[in-house]
Amino acid sequence: MIFKKHVLLRLVWGDIIIVTIIKRRERTRNKDEKSKLSLSVLADKYCPMMLRPLLSRVQGSPIGKRLASGAFWSVLGNGLGKVLTFVAMIIVARMLGKETFGDFGLVRSTAAPFLTFSTFAMGLASTKYIAELLHNDKERVGRIIGLNYLLTFILSLVAALIFYFCVPYLCETMLGEARLVREMRYGALLLFLMTFMSAQVGIMSGFHDFKGQAYTIFIVGLLSIPIYFVGAKFGGLHGVVMALLAVTVANIFINSVFILRNVKRHGLRYSFRDAYKELPILWQFSLPIVCSNIIFCVGVWVGQVMLRMQSGGAGELGIFFCAMTVFQCVMFLPGILNSVTLPMLSELQVDKNRKRF
Repeated sequence: MIFKKHVLLRLVWGDIIIVTIIKRRERTRNKDEKSKLSLSVLADKYCPMMLRPLLSRVQGSPIGKRLASGAFWSVLGNGLGKVLTFVAMIIVARMLGKETFGDFGLVRSTAAPFLTFSTFAMGLASTKYIAELLHNDKERVGRIIGLNYLLTFILSLVAALIFYFCVPYLCETMLGEARLVREMRYGALLLFLMTFMSAQVGIMSGFHDFKGQAYTIFIVGLLSIPIYFVGAKFGGLHGVVMALLAVTVANIFINSVFILRNVKRHGLRYSFRDAYKELPILWQFSLPIVCSNIIFCVGVWVGQVMLRMQSGGAGELGIFFCAMTVFQCVMFLPGILNSVTLPMLSELQVDKNRKRF
């Protein structure tokens, strides 16, 4: 009798445990389904009546859903990031004054023509070819990522060294401001780091990881406010330049985490040894973009130098960079649309379906 009761108790407890496990799994599954449907549920709930036909078309199209999802995360991340960066720049401008803030903007912008050369449009090339080949030729994707990192390291190192040794001539002869030599030389390190960051953003866009980019931009925006505040308060111009370097390093680190996650998820392996096989990408895709961008960047920088050399030009340049900060907040939407549509169109190009393209 005791044995039978013991067996019955075990069976009952076993049934209870099994039922509990099943219920937990169902709850977890329901939570996952709710999180997946959250965006569409919100769209259905809050979409204006005049936009309902457009919403129906988007929800009925797999491509439309992906574009809407990518645009949502890009707008959310970039919007919050731009607002936080804008707040950080307001704090810096108020603490430094317009003349010193103009010097800070000049340190950032002077590296721009060199940055155009050092990136060599590899970010855009990575976006296009990774999205195009991710599901068809993973071996080539590994080679393209390897080429991206190798070329980025070589070109950024060369550009940073050239910029470092050109700084005395730029500051003393062209700008007439020998006191900016030290901060400008830190711009060489900034150039090196910014090149890597640009390459990483291109790789993440190729993976369609817009959610990861949104998280990165938002986290970096949050970090930038206290970092810039501390730099401006205790170091002035030099401290703000150091803060800019620290924010860039944080951005690179977070980007690396998301890139490694995507590489593991898609079962990819970097290939540095055979990266030379992808060199035709440089003159077929990257070179025309570099030529057009470098003309624009050099022209903008020359205009800034001419403004700086005028009487009271330091203050006017500070006002100019304040206006450019607002301009960048307004113009981030076209950049977002470009970053979302380029990988999508590159992927559709492989199918050779003109109607879907």
